[in-house]
Amino acid sequence: MHLSDFGELETVTFHLLLDLLGEALATRTDPRDTVEATSMDGAIVIRLGPASDDGRVAELVTTDGTFRGPDCEVTIFYSHEAAALGGVAGETLLEVAND
Repeated sequence: MHLSDFGELETVTFHLLLDLLGEALATRTDPRDTVEATSMDGAIVIRLGPASDDGRVAELVTTDGTFRGPDCEVTIFYSHEAAALGGVAGETLLEVAND
């Protein structure tokens, strides 16, 4: 799933996404790298892929405003699912939270 696929988000979900993106971007030293970061409580993991080469921009709409930034692949999952499955869970948490 790409960042641009999230579309419109509820405010609480958007803030969760921003917190996770901040954690991932803080660890990234090269914009072409894929990075993983964990939420402060260790329960949620975000995997952030490199920004798209074609310059695509993601636009996320909330009641508080619009977020725009480079589009990249984003996967968010519970940390215990990664250990149990040996990889990424099938459904992105933010898809579930926004339903």
